[in-house]
Amino acid sequence: MIRANPWNSAYSLLLVQLTPPALPAGVVFLGVFNTAYAMPQSLAPFAGAWLLTVGVAGGAPDDDLLLGAAAAAALAGALIVLPIEKAK
Repeated sequence: MIRANPWNSAYSLLLVQLTPPALPAGVVFLGVFNTAYAMPQSLAPFAGAWLLTVGVAGGAPDDDLLLGAAAAAALAGALIVLPIEKAK
């Protein structure tokens, strides 16, 4: 987890900078940050299992659908982050 600490610091900085000044930073920080971390970790196993069962070909799971969906999610995540620079 040593490698994750710089990313956590960067996420925290972006979140605090983009928080509206009228809201208490601690409340928004904890709520948004916790949801952003917990939701993908709890939904990914179900989505992965579903993608493996949908892509069954001849009785064996088809990993290509799962890997394609993972690549599409990574690309979408990279594109979603681009407007953050404009928000500052």
